Amino acid sequence: MANLPSSRVISERPFYTSEVEYAGPYYLKGRPRSRIKIKAYMCIFVCFTTKAVHIELAHDLSTDAFLNCMRHFISRRGLCKHIHSDNGTTFLGARNALNELRALLSDSEFQSNVYDFLANQQIPWHLIPSSVPHFGGLWEAAVKSAKKHVYHVVGETSLTYEELKL
Repeated sequence: MANLPSSRVISERPFYTSEVEYAGPYYLKGRPRSRIKIKAYMCIFVCFTTKAVHIELAHDLSTDAFLNCMRHFISRRGLCKHIHSDNGTTFLGARNALNELRALLSDSEFQSNVYDFLANQQIPWHLIPSSVPHFGGLWEAAVKSAKKHVYHVVGETSLTYEELKL
């Protein structure tokens, strides 16, 4: 096994170097007595050094929803020095379930809006190489754990957005 990256072993404040990943969709009630289901996604941020997890709830897969999650994360945890994520090509195997996410990640407008926001905050964004899924093991473990705990707590209960956000 190769040595860990230096950002994983250097002692820094929590979330100084972070990873981000989406999990979902979760089907929520639109209103308390409504039968209409809406999709929501968990935006999971994982600290590189402490493996601490910060979860935000996104209304959808739009640029604005992600940037709102990012702003809320920064306001709670402070500015990150580096952010890592996958590049979307790992989702090709689940094409039917993840068409929306792939379209969003490949959308040039989404990428330019995210990069503009990160440039204003002076946060570099790093993508893992294509066809190297073992690079994202840390955040995939956090996604698995978050899904497991949400399922055990919520089960099949339909919640509203505000109820799940708490």
